[in-house]
Amino acid sequence: MSGASAPPRPLIERRPVLGLCVLAAGMLPVAILAQFAAGSHAARTRLESSIFRPLGEAEREVLARKSFGMYLPHSRSLHYAALANDSLAAGAVWIKAAGYVSREFASAYKGRKFEWLKKLYTCVAELDPHWVAGCRVGAVILAAVGQDPTGAIELLLRGMRENPDSWELPYEAGVTCLLWPGHAADAAKYFRMAARRPGHPEVIEHVLPRLMAEAGRLEEAVRHARARARGDFAALAEASRRQLEELFARLLQADLEDAIERFRRDCGRAPTELAELRRRGYLLGFDLHFAEETVLPRPRALLDRLRELRGGPEGRAQDPAAPLDLVRSGFLQRMVLAGELPPPEAEDPFGRRFLYHAPSGTVRSEGLADIDARRTLSILQAASNRFARLERRTAASLQELAEHWAGVASRGKPLPQDWVACFAGGRPPEHPLAAWGAGYSYDPATGAVGTLPARP
Repeated sequence: MSGASAPPRPLIERRPVLGLCVLAAGMLPVAILAQFAAGSHAARTRLESSIFRPLGEAEREVLARKSFGMYLPHSRSLHYAALANDSLAAGAVWIKAAGYVSREFASAYKGRKFEWLKKLYTCVAELDPHWVAGCRVGAVILAAVGQDPTGAIELLLRGMRENPDSWELPYEAGVTCLLWPGHAADAAKYFRMAARRPGHPEVIEHVLPRLMAEAGRLEEAVRHARARARGDFAALAEASRRQLEELFARLLQADLEDAIERFRRDCGRAPTELAELRRRGYLLGFDLHFAEETVLPRPRALLDRLRELRGGPEGRAQDPAAPLDLVRSGFLQRMVLAGELPPPEAEDPFGRRFLYHAPSGTVRSEGLADIDARRTLSILQAASNRFARLERRTAASLQELAEHWAGVASRGKPLPQDWVACFAGGRPPEHPLAAWGAGYSYDPATGAVGTLPARP
């Protein structure tokens, strides 16, 4: 009949959400029981596989209570158990991870620690892939607490794929690699990635030149710092100019070292002085790099004087290619040899000298050596202080200090990259002016580090 009503639909068919609730309610007791059983089994397994062997049943029971038996359902199971509220499930796993870390720190268990960290934070990332803060902090804990930088980078890469506009994740990857021995080039890569993403702070771009320099890419570092030094922000431009000064000094020092090495190969000996490199035509690469740098006062003033001597047209003085032309044509070389211009290699970008030690063929920027020595002194003192805190005594010598921290790095423990470079090979660092008698002093009674001055 037309007036008859349709038969009632089943309750679950009318309300699919209610059906999901019933399913979840049935799964929760099973999950809880499974967690207790699996947790007990995990505790027993950890106990039996531990290198720690208690003497009796009482000690075994105490250790079993202190060990943290873990069970982690698959993220799909957690998705259904949380009624498809993945953010809620991710928060629950996050809380479980926090409890796990605190209990592992407090536990007297002597077996392997923190082996569940990566699984916990990976589960958080699977449940809530757009929780940037959770991914970032999880990676920090993985690297610092779990001492698993590889796992931290994997977690951050997963987050980067899901959050292509986040600068925080590649930035954290850069920091992780910076503290990971031998990964300075990776750090530079991730910092560049962060600098290309919207909202990144200006300091990321400022740190890039130093990272490029540490990765051995001095020319790229100088170009980046030069662009920063010409920026619109006065304070930042001044900081970049100081940074450019240092990077430029490193580049020119490397050019001089290369020229000395080529001279040694050709002549079978080191040059008697830097002027011999100039007279024999070995400084073209040095001069080209020198002519490229017109931001710093001394190169700019010297090149302006060079243009005056050449008497070129006024408009050509503004041509950025003009300084390089003056070098390639040999005009700079002729003016220096004729005594019309001071040799660029006589003074470093700090207004100090390029020192040359003929017996060893060593060349050093005096200003750069001062910067490097002060940085190394700071590292040595920090390493000495930390050694005293950990060992409850001062190191007997700089040699013991170097061997200790080189051993820490060789075991894969995260250390600052500059510490790893400082103690490479288990030897104390050499002063940049060692050829001139300078060095580092050490007082084993106090752990204080100082410097021995160079000979005049």
